[in-house]
Amino acid sequence: ISLACLVVPYLPLLAWQAPLVFRSRTTGFYPYTMGEMARILFLAWGQGVQPVQGTLSTLLRTAMGGLAVWSLWFAVLRPAARKTGARAEVQPPVAETTSAAWQAASALAPLIWILLPYLAVGIVSIWQPLFTDRYLIWSVPAFYMLIAAGLVLFARSGTWGAGFAGILLALILVGNGLHVWRQATVPAKSDLRSAAAYVVDYGKARLNMAVETYVHHQYLPLAQTEGSGRTLIVFQIPHARYAFEYYAPGNGYEWANGAFTNHRDRSGAYLVTAEQNAADMAATTAGYDVVWLVLTEWESWDERGLVQAWLEANAQRVDEAHFLRVDVYRYLLSSAP
Repeated sequence: ISLACLVVPYLPLLAWQAPLVFRSRTTGFYPYTMGEMARILFLAWGQGVQPVQGTLSTLLRTAMGGLAVWSLWFAVLRPAARKTGARAEVQPPVAETTSAAWQAASALAPLIWILLPYLAVGIVSIWQPLFTDRYLIWSVPAFYMLIAAGLVLFARSGTWGAGFAGILLALILVGNGLHVWRQATVPAKSDLRSAAAYVVDYGKARLNMAVETYVHHQYLPLAQTEGSGRTLIVFQIPHARYAFEYYAPGNGYEWANGAFTNHRDRSGAYLVTAEQNAADMAATTAGYDVVWLVLTEWESWDERGLVQAWLEANAQRVDEAHFLRVDVYRYLLSSAP
């Protein structure tokens, strides 16, 4: 029912989206194979965002994957075998009063819930790569349902099975508990608050004026020269500007988005050359004396680093600061004192 509620309202959109499905185009996403997609999903669903690496994570992935397969076998394949004369040794965890048709549908629902979105994204990605694991996060409950069903199957199979189920459950709870603890205590988000404060307060600090308190890491003053004139902030990648503006509202700064250079043709060749990027950067920075480059997750936008390479070759880097998943560089494009 839940799957139908998600899918049925979407069906009218197919009238205009269907013709676009098999049209080849570049998207900026990596062209993963179906096997690579499955591996990424399994690791993400079994470990979380910031897993604790080591033997525990390996055991956790093995336990969760094994339980899901075990559940699929006894809840889907064995019931089908019974219809052809095979005899099941363990009954699937469904109510005895449920009809046979409802039993089959209930057993197949988690499998369909996982496979349908996975296959849809995988097939479309043959022509236009679209896969990233968060797009399929809504299939995670089905994976956990299979794990829970596998634990129930073991628990109902006798004393040894109940004990084994208890061990597996403890492993899953401890392993995922550590992952949740790590996710809650280890910073993972880009620290654009400190980056914004560093850029905004830069001139004040050089003039020994009062500045707002902020924390940044590995501040490296390469020169004490203070540029004057028009200043441009280049964001690579563009969505960083929204967080930057949130932490530094109303400063009236001029900004530009760094070029997206990751487009490739079907042969894998880049569509944006270094020369084309150079022309774009020259036009973007024309008339400015100072350029700030704010880098975060830049590989997904400019994996060759063409934007920064142009600034390194055509401007003087005078300062830089490095924060959590954010790097800030200051360049002088003129000889202004």
